[in-house]
Amino acid sequence: MLIVCCRVGDAAWGFDARDVVSVVPAVVPRPVPQAPPVVAGLVRWRGGLLPVLDLGVLLGGTPCRERLDTRILVLRRDAGLVGLRAERVTDTAEIPAESFLPSPIASPDAAWLGPVAMHEGELLQLVRPGALLTPDLAALLETAARAVEATP
Repeated sequence: MLIVCCRVGDAAWGFDARDVVSVVPAVVPRPVPQAPPVVAGLVRWRGGLLPVLDLGVLLGGTPCRERLDTRILVLRRDAGLVGLRAERVTDTAEIPAESFLPSPIASPDAAWLGPVAMHEGELLQLVRPGALLTPDLAALLETAARAVEATP
């Protein structure tokens, strides 16, 4: 299984490459007023608007820093695409699917946390793009995107 790897702090995270549509340079997103801190904003991408979340905030920390290796991962989910700002997006890894084990700790508030595998001597946890947006957050971002598109 091909994994797109990144890091937040000292932790390694990964995305199934089949869920990654594109990896693009990090640009400054347009803020979404009244959105929760996890929402970095909206960016124009391929003629449309892409909601962007911040992986650092999602993990309960600080927003991703502006670094040379900070990127926006454009991720496929059932209801469209979502962008995810991440630091140290520098490589891919081939990890056998059978190496991933369910996380022994599951949180209903973090359904996006996937299984875990050992990679280069440390734990790497997969992120499930399909579960990144709660229904309320998805509705907020869709409303914001329509408002931005309507602005001349």
